[in-house]
Amino acid sequence: MTLQPSQGDKEQRICFQVIDTGVGIAQADQRRLFDAFTQGDESSTRLHQGVGLGLAIVKHSVALMGGEIALSSDKGHGCHFYFTLDLATDTEKSASFTDRLLLITSAKSQLLNQVITAHPFFNNQALEIVVTDPDCLQQAHTIVIDADDVPAFLTSAIKAVLHTRTTSLIVIEHSQPSQLSINDSFISQYLPRSALAQRLLSLTPEKLKKVTQYKADKLQEEIAGTLVLAIDDNPLNLDIISSILCKAEVNVVTASDAKQGVEWVNILRPDLVLMDIQMPGIDGYQATQIIRQQFDAQQLPIFALTAHCEPADIARSLNSGMNKHLTKPVVAPILLASIADLDISKPCFFDKTFALTQFNNDEKLLQSMLTKLAVLNESYSAELQKDIPTIEMVRLVHSLKGIAGNLGFNRLLLCAQHTEQLLKVGDKNANAAIKELIIQLKQVHIFIKILDVSNDK
Repeated sequence: MTLQPSQGDKEQRICFQVIDTGVGIAQADQRRLFDAFTQGDESSTRLHQGVGLGLAIVKHSVALMGGEIALSSDKGHGCHFYFTLDLATDTEKSASFTDRLLLITSAKSQLLNQVITAHPFFNNQALEIVVTDPDCLQQAHTIVIDADDVPAFLTSAIKAVLHTRTTSLIVIEHSQPSQLSINDSFISQYLPRSALAQRLLSLTPEKLKKVTQYKADKLQEEIAGTLVLAIDDNPLNLDIISSILCKAEVNVVTASDAKQGVEWVNILRPDLVLMDIQMPGIDGYQATQIIRQQFDAQQLPIFALTAHCEPADIARSLNSGMNKHLTKPVVAPILLASIADLDISKPCFFDKTFALTQFNNDEKLLQSMLTKLAVLNESYSAELQKDIPTIEMVRLVHSLKGIAGNLGFNRLLLCAQHTEQLLKVGDKNANAAIKELIIQLKQVHIFIKILDVSNDK
């Protein structure tokens, strides 16, 4: 485990590594190593048993914390597994450490030097200075030192200083505790290298919960009301994606195959498509290329959402026209943060929270109203395409504006509002606005229709 420089004092970047000198893993077998129910040696004569879930679980656990595990290995040359996490730190607790903690460093104390590089607010002093001037230890309540530096540190002068104070000496060990002559008159404690970061940068559960909740609230604020189309042939995956997005107040529509998804893109015009790769008939790459014939990457972002995570897989997704490559299992913070990174500037498509308040949070009543709106949409679309007097068109659009606003369809509301204004002043762009309003009506219509099908299941 190593501490790495971080962006600020609110998070600490830590790299965890496991290195062995075993038989290693061939390049050809590494591609599927993190897939569930697979093993490096799939032969019936393999020496090591198991169901092949270990690394899949590890990958999922690391992903839940916002990290990604990787492997460097080759057949006969051992394995190097590693992952890096950005963990929130308790800045208040860290600040209090500066008053009572002193780190003694030298060229030998690599781990302590990393701590100081990552967190320069820790009091620290070079070993040679401490040995020359032991009085600089007078204000320290806790001293941390590398085991290799203890023999040079424990001079008679320093022992005398420590003897007069209630001082704790924490010795960072490399393996088993060394047989060092520690003065019994002050407190000494051995600490494994792997426990150093946890000891120095420990979090209170309350603090961590506040940081996590704050980040979740900010993400939800940025993406609430967005319209997302998720395409996947696995119903369970669609349920998981829908649950994550719905909790963030994102409007999600699901398609169980690529052909259906491509058809809905043309009518629904979502803000984002989440695309599975392996699907029967048309796969995710082919579906993306079809969509790109009509919408470019700026007009309609597409994210790959797949279990394949090799560099070649990522490159193929991007080359097919996708904006981003995300891996399964779906990790809520990563998915939501990726959507927020798009910085979608469109108004909220459907504000379900507002719509529910209109009906005293009665889901069934709201669904009933949406079904009625879907029926009305067909008649409104037909009327808007007729050549009727302007005054009647204004009345029709005004009525539609009120219905859209009451049911939380904000984009439809704004489009109707804009069209009404153009009609009233006889603007030449009114006809183009009416055409856009018809498109918006079809969008809302297919959205409600799909919701009805989903609720009937």
